[in-house]
Amino acid sequence: MKFLKNFAILNCNLCLFAPVAQAASGDTIEINPPAKLMSGSAPFSFGLRAKQAASSGVGWIWFGIRSGDWWTQLDPPQPQNGLYASACTVHGSPAGVSSELQPANPGEDAQEKGFDTGFQCGRAFGMAVNINGCTAKFQAHGYSHTDAPLITYMGFSVLEIELKKRNDHKGSMKVVVYTPAGKNMMSGEVTGAINMPSCNLH
Repeated sequence: MKFLKNFAILNCNLCLFAPVAQAASGDTIEINPPAKLMSGSAPFSFGLRAKQAASSGVGWIWFGIRSGDWWTQLDPPQPQNGLYASACTVHGSPAGVSSELQPANPGEDAQEKGFDTGFQCGRAFGMAVNINGCTAKFQAHGYSHTDAPLITYMGFSVLEIELKKRNDHKGSMKVVVYTPAGKNMMSGEVTGAINMPSCNLH
């Protein structure tokens, strides 16, 4: 996996940490803002809440991350150490074709209905959610905005998140943001209150 210079720096000392815990459906994770992620020398603020449904590997997730101090800064955020990035999970209306869009005559094209523009950052349902002991992995539809020197993009994205809890206030996290132009990544040390009942560190 290619890392973006000065942006995605994975602390491999954290990769070796693997607490033993039991997995169960219905597990949850909650990291309330203002949790912090240090990706190399660039600070990010984030929040994460998720629940794995009874059917394994599916659930809902709410996630948001942004350069600097998201939660108290009123003005538009400034790049941190030359980097600006933000991303969130999104929800919105499904893509659908109405019977009203059928062509009037054979050989004609149906009229286009267009997109529903009511998409919002927030809780995304029916996502890939896997909470297993002290490790949580997610894949969700999202929205992202990144500026140079990262891949410059603003629009819908796929978010992949992996978090490993080390204790009640520390862990490691990797966030990969897939865009049509490529992928951006944030990874490193996490600090903040990590509520993860499936993780038994005692």
